[in-house]
Amino acid sequence: MGSHLLPRHLSADSYRLAGWDLAICSALFFQGVLCAQFAHYINLRRRDTIGLKIFVAGLALMTAVRCCQCIAIMWLQNVTLFLNVEAASQLWSYWVSTVDVMLEATGAVYVQIFFCRRLWAISRNAYIVIICLIFFAFGFVSSIIATYFVFAGAITSTAGWVSLHFGIALSADFLLTVSTVFYLLRHYNASILSRSPFAIKMKFLVRLTVQSAAPAAMCTLANFVADMRLYLTDSQDPQSYMVACISIMILPQLYAWSAMWTLNSREDIWVSVDNRTYTVNLTASAGVLTDLQSMRGPHVGEHDIVPLQGIQNNHVPLRKVEQFEPIA
Repeated sequence: MGSHLLPRHLSADSYRLAGWDLAICSALFFQGVLCAQFAHYINLRRRDTIGLKIFVAGLALMTAVRCCQCIAIMWLQNVTLFLNVEAASQLWSYWVSTVDVMLEATGAVYVQIFFCRRLWAISRNAYIVIICLIFFAFGFVSSIIATYFVFAGAITSTAGWVSLHFGIALSADFLLTVSTVFYLLRHYNASILSRSPFAIKMKFLVRLTVQSAAPAAMCTLANFVADMRLYLTDSQDPQSYMVACISIMILPQLYAWSAMWTLNSREDIWVSVDNRTYTVNLTASAGVLTDLQSMRGPHVGEHDIVPLQGIQNNHVPLRKVEQFEPIA
């Protein structure tokens, strides 16, 4: 085997520069995916409420700002500082990259509030929603403190606060996802018949909740582990620095992708089964199905039928979901 095929030892600067390049290329790739999702939403979601349209517009604006920041960093690294490798490897000290943590935290909180609103529509449990919001607030405050240490040039302290931020965000995301799945399964169990149209839709929603939350959760976990290693090794681990650069750069796009995936999957879920919903009369010995009414459609702002958590008067009671965002 030739010596040129053997792995070579890379310097810390090489890991830093490679981390920036890979992170920016990945972020731009996911931005392209998001543009396709935004276009799909515009074509199919014209009957959504104004609040939801404003949310999607804000999400598009935030991801576009993130994309512009990535292009600016790429320009600084490969054009402005091309002849100065040492300065290019210290891009974290430039103002255009010192706001990385704040941009990531802002985008994450923006999407997490959307999913908290979804959880409230599904569960009507104010306690669990408030707990999730408190976690998200603590995570955002820790990102502000981490940004302060970035401007102060204290990289070790920054890594500690960033790892705390991602630890809180990971815990909050886990609580939010588990709670959403729990209440979806509760609605599924309340429908009694596992083959009813409503129960089939609940199965699709459970799968969608887990799949859409998984990419952002794995990226958050990778960033948490990398920042913890940077904090424990006093910022002397270039591999961890590269992983942290990549994960923190693409995380806002992953959160936005999760929200848009959830929104764009509504129609596929609601038209994949019969467009009617049923309830079960528990007083009948044979479990007679009572047709309630035809659903007006999967669009936001219309009245979709959803069962409540419990059983009253020997029937599975139903309620109407508020506007702004459906159960999907």
